[in-house]
Amino acid sequence: MGSALRRMEPAKKVTDMKDPYPVNAFYDKAGEPTSETDRVWFERHPERVHRLRGLVPFESMEPLGLPPLGMTWRILVTRVEAGGRLRIPVPLPRNVSNEDADDQQLALVFDRIAPPDLRKIRAITMKRLQR
Repeated sequence: MGSALRRMEPAKKVTDMKDPYPVNAFYDKAGEPTSETDRVWFERHPERVHRLRGLVPFESMEPLGLPPLGMTWRILVTRVEAGGRLRIPVPLPRNVSNEDADDQQLALVFDRIAPPDLRKIRAITMKRLQR
């Protein structure tokens, strides 16, 4: 046992350590292309505040589990100030088309499922867009 202690390496600095959770690496890489496609979509649709799209594998940091029966996981993307975007997973009926959802409908979904801090960020953005 004493020899095992002598062979231990000194503790590494936090900056030298790789992510101990490999799922986070997948999440980081999954977020890059979706972030870019969301940016381009809002650039092409400057009048829109919300977008509904399919969930990309490993996009959510937390396991979502199975959606309720007859539903699929989607991502509700909400544009905020300075080119930022909020992304919230939401279960919706399979027959709901991503392309047919308008801003008014998606705002109602956002207001119902978003945590209070995200609703506050959206409210600030909406006030500034109305100026």
